[in-house]
Amino acid sequence: MTCHVTHWSWDHLIWDVSALVVLGLVCEAYSRRAFVWSVVSSALVIPLALAALVPEVATYRGLSGIDSAVFVALAVMLLGERLRTRQFVEAAVYAAVLAAFAGKIGFEYVAGATLFVDSGASGFTPIPLAHVVGGLAGGLCGGYATLIARRENDSTG
Repeated sequence: MTCHVTHWSWDHLIWDVSALVVLGLVCEAYSRRAFVWSVVSSALVIPLALAALVPEVATYRGLSGIDSAVFVALAVMLLGERLRTRQFVEAAVYAAVLAAFAGKIGFEYVAGATLFVDSGASGFTPIPLAHVVGGLAGGLCGGYATLIARRENDSTG
């Protein structure tokens, strides 16, 4: 679990913490439950997935996998809400945001670099799998929170 609180450089730390603060504030305001679930589940699952799927990686550091979880959870909740309320243009925007996230991960796999942190200058090799696993965890949490919100809306309205 300590892998998420250690970083390779100040630049790495600043990007990760800034993203978590901004995304966390927005996500928590939208659904505290989804925010907490996303953070906790991704914090647990990411190191387990990396150990199982890339055992040759000796050291993993950073919050970017958790950032990915919160980002995807928020996008999924916003997409679900727009679909439920038949706001299809806005839903298309959130679907495009999720597609852009997938494209970012694809870039990381192909380029072996990150978009926001200069991994070469920071002295680390990016592990896009952490973002994939975090995104999947966040997507599940955001989807579940959307279903719960829909049930609560349906029962009250």
